[in-house]
Amino acid sequence: MATGEPRYTQLDSAPSLVTAPAVSSVRTGIKIAIFNPAISGRGGVETIVAEVMARLEATGDECRLYIFGGTEDSAWLRNIRWSRVFGSISGLRPLRLLAYLFFAAKEMLLWRPDAIVCCDPTTVRLARWARALAFLRRAPVLCWLHCSAHQLKDQDEFSRVDAHLSICEARAKEVRPFLEKSSSGSAEDVFLVYNGTKALGQQPIPRSKTPVFIYVGRVHYEAQKRVKDLIEAAGQLRGNFLVRIIGSGSDDDMAKLHALEDKFGLAAKIEWLGWVKDPWSAVSEASAMVQPSAYEGFSMVLIEALARGLPVIASDFDGISAEAIEAGKNGWLFPPGNVDELRKIMQAVVDNPAILPPATAVQATAERFDLSKTSRSFRDAVDQTIQRRAARKP
Repeated sequence: MATGEPRYTQLDSAPSLVTAPAVSSVRTGIKIAIFNPAISGRGGVETIVAEVMARLEATGDECRLYIFGGTEDSAWLRNIRWSRVFGSISGLRPLRLLAYLFFAAKEMLLWRPDAIVCCDPTTVRLARWARALAFLRRAPVLCWLHCSAHQLKDQDEFSRVDAHLSICEARAKEVRPFLEKSSSGSAEDVFLVYNGTKALGQQPIPRSKTPVFIYVGRVHYEAQKRVKDLIEAAGQLRGNFLVRIIGSGSDDDMAKLHALEDKFGLAAKIEWLGWVKDPWSAVSEASAMVQPSAYEGFSMVLIEALARGLPVIASDFDGISAEAIEAGKNGWLFPPGNVDELRKIMQAVVDNPAILPPATAVQATAERFDLSKTSRSFRDAVDQTIQRRAARKP
């Protein structure tokens, strides 16, 4: 079919976006274009995009990924059936955007997708213009942000989409006001689509006899990840414990952190494992994961830890932590940057490891982040948005 009209069957009722049962028996496949800006190729966004695309295609949909501006590491694209990388981030921005637009319009005119899902404001603008040039009146443009809307420029584009796919409630709260003031949208066009993990169902990580706190991720002294808070808290602990840091950072940040380690005399208490392609393979045993971030768009590593039965001691950053962490049930929260509160939680674990919740109970709290639920929520949201746009008067 090359008309650009959506191919779907009207649903009997609107399903729940997070826990709805699969409805593939009443649907036919649709075409979904995903527009992504320049990306490193080594982060959580790449993982979730590739996994969602694979699951949609396994149930009959056709997906194409368009990356505008390049990707530093293209290895992740091997897991995607169809992708196209166009341009780079060098050169004058207006000329780059013009080239992107002609490329996008041509692709949309030839392929004629039923919906276009964009991962930032710039790709939203490209999609809107390409849709107009390709005469795809019925195809909605959706925004699927993986970071805070407040971190991005061109925020006016958030009010010009047909719908938002929000990865957590914190992100949904940011974009609802944009659609509420839009002439064509409403708060009902914001769908909650949690990022999911395929780690569910695994054997839990064994608990260590001596308390072991792990950190997994990029290493910043302060900035976003605030690893210095973990080092400072560890430097004030009494008793036997170990901190394992899995990740790497800039030479300057690492030098500052090692200097802080020396200041507190922690050389025998901290293990630096560096960057590991599969970080969880380096975790043979642990007591809890510590995430002292100042902010996160979501935090896949937090969900991955819970899925492996590992309690999480996390800062109450503006992301998934407040939604996912239940005090004493699967971890604990502390105010970002509050080293003393972090120290108190870690000290409580060192003094009495029995306060750690059972691994199976921790795993149970991660079930709503099952990747199959993510892809189903994504598809349900796209379906509903296609229907709502089709119902609007021209």
